Amino acid sequence: KITALKLEDINIDIQILGEGGHIVYNLPNTIGIIVKNQFQQGLKTIKGQILNGEKKVLSDFVLNDVGIAKTVFLPKPGVRYFVTLNLNGKTIQQEIKDIKSNGMTLNLVELDSKILIKLNGSPLFLKKIKNQSFKIGINNGGELKISQFTLNKTGEAIISFKKKDLFTGINIVTVFTEDNKPFLERLYFNFNGIKRLKFGDTSA
Repeated sequence: KITALKLEDINIDIQILGEGGHIVYNLPNTIGIIVKNQFQQGLKTIKGQILNGEKKVLSDFVLNDVGIAKTVFLPKPGVRYFVTLNLNGKTIQQEIKDIKSNGMTLNLVELDSKILIKLNGSPLFLKKIKNQSFKIGINNGGELKISQFTLNKTGEAIISFKKKDLFTGINIVTVFTEDNKPFLERLYFNFNGIKRLKFGDTSA
């Protein structure tokens, strides 16, 4: 357990992942932050921040019980960004790298009866693709449902799916280019159609 170790004996692994797979300049990016020790245990309830190179705080977050947090920030070209953690008074910092100058971001928002998938393309990306259309596919490893979409003039698209029309359990959401190359991907677990047992309920 972490409490049995001295702070200097803990090796921290920080993963910084853009939702959908990309972090893009000049767009609001939803990013996931995963923090584990050398035993692959998540560090829970640790507070952290995203800072720029001038140490200005851009976003705050708190790791959950399995060492994961989600936050949003808008990176600008020519600026360095860092994820900083405060671990028992010790500051641990890791730079956010591999930020793309052009591309598309994906953000999945869950509502009561449906999900919204928000897509944003950067200005450079819009110039590159012009009027190209895209496809969004949802599969469960066996079946595939595909819809077509285009980005509007501001580089945005919002696509909604009713939960009852999705697969029960794991759904793999993939954005494809016009020539069917996978571009972005995200997993979503659909609880619709799954009976949730209350604590102490042993009925089938």
